[in-house]
Amino acid sequence: MSSPPSDARAREASALLAANQRLRVAATWTFVLAALLGGGGVVVAVVARELVVLLPLPAPTCLLYALGLQQFAEVSVLGSARRRLELVLAAELEGEALFYERDVAGVRQREPLVASVRVLQAAWSLAVLATLIAATWTAFQSGFEWWVPVGYCAVTAPALLAVCLSYRDMLRSGRLAAEQLAVGERSR
Repeated sequence: MSSPPSDARAREASALLAANQRLRVAATWTFVLAALLGGGGVVVAVVARELVVLLPLPAPTCLLYALGLQQFAEVSVLGSARRRLELVLAAELEGEALFYERDVAGVRQREPLVASVRVLQAAWSLAVLATLIAATWTAFQSGFEWWVPVGYCAVTAPALLAVCLSYRDMLRSGRLAAEQLAVGERSR
């Protein structure tokens, strides 16, 4: 005997929520790893009084940052899918069924909690930017052979571009997913 569509959809909504939360944790740890890499390198550079220690840091730090942003973009996509599923279930059951995406998911994005989120994001971005500036200055001002700054730029520029593109895509991923879900619904 097959279960009614609402049971299957409820299981799917539960699976999407679980995947969403796992991905949120993974993204958080990606940022922690990037912070440890960048912060650890800065501490070593300060203690050793050698800015050259910073040279290898920006590229992997930026790549980890970009990965974290892409993971958060996927969190937004999963959230949009779950929100759509919540609406479908509510219509099938002729009443509220699930509430997470509607009532809970955006709590940290509203006052009074949004301030701490924005401060953390700004602090992290400034730390990455400061490391990038110090390493770039070091690459060009430390009397290295010509290939050191060229190689530094060849590795760091694409990593920085990955951060910029990942941030842009993270900001629009939820909206694009919702639009795609609406297109899929209209085509049925």
